[in-house]
Amino acid sequence: MAAVIGKNIMLYKKESNTTFFMNGSIPVTTIAGLTYYQLSPTNNLEAAANFSRTGDGIIAGFITDISTTTIPAGTWTFTGFASITGDLVTNPRIVLRTYKYNGTTLTLLNEADAMFFTQLGVKQYTVNFGIAATTLLANERIVIQVWASEIYERTMTFYTQGIYVASVRTTIPLNIPFACSTNATFSVTVDQKEVTSQSSAWYREFKNDVANWSLVCDGLITLSGYGYNQMLQIQQLRQTIAVDFVIDNGVPVESIS
Repeated sequence: MAAVIGKNIMLYKKESNTTFFMNGSIPVTTIAGLTYYQLSPTNNLEAAANFSRTGDGIIAGFITDISTTTIPAGTWTFTGFASITGDLVTNPRIVLRTYKYNGTTLTLLNEADAMFFTQLGVKQYTVNFGIAATTLLANERIVIQVWASEIYERTMTFYTQGIYVASVRTTIPLNIPFACSTNATFSVTVDQKEVTSQSSAWYREFKNDVANWSLVCDGLITLSGYGYNQMLQIQQLRQTIAVDFVIDNGVPVESIS
């Protein structure tokens, strides 16, 4: 998608199943005394930020940094890394809980099946869980809590960023900016197109008001996490490019592709 504002242009990629990254070095807010960190479609490429806990309870909490109004029903997939000290007696496990949060109240959307520890060292764990269709208000965010269960006196560590990235692939559709330009021009020409067919060969037929449009942008700069090679791949795959025209208040008034 390309949004043209004045003489500038911003390019977006449409994600039907957006992946949100648990960025453990970016605190966002505090809920009931616990600091919640960023849950974002942008992977924070900083050093590792890890969370440890001895005994059962919440290890870490994450909250989305953007608003979304509609969550389609479907399956979400969590992938992350964890380790535990001591032994695996009592079947210690990781539990993921997903909520919506309105600034005051956490409303549970799902508690995923437990992920049982299968070794003491760092290991990747994955779980799929269902989310019902959910409508959020403008002030509501998605919250994910990572819990330790059946840990007792042992210490569990949950890893984010660095080489041990934690993420959740969701059903949330988003337009994610990946490039911008310093100048853009847009032009439209309207013409006739001959559509004469064999059945009308005795005379010519034309289709009126055939519009052709052209969008040219200069000084294109790719944003973090996206490169020019990826733009070329999109062209080779002949993916649709949509253009939204916006007025001064930023509200889209027309979309063509």
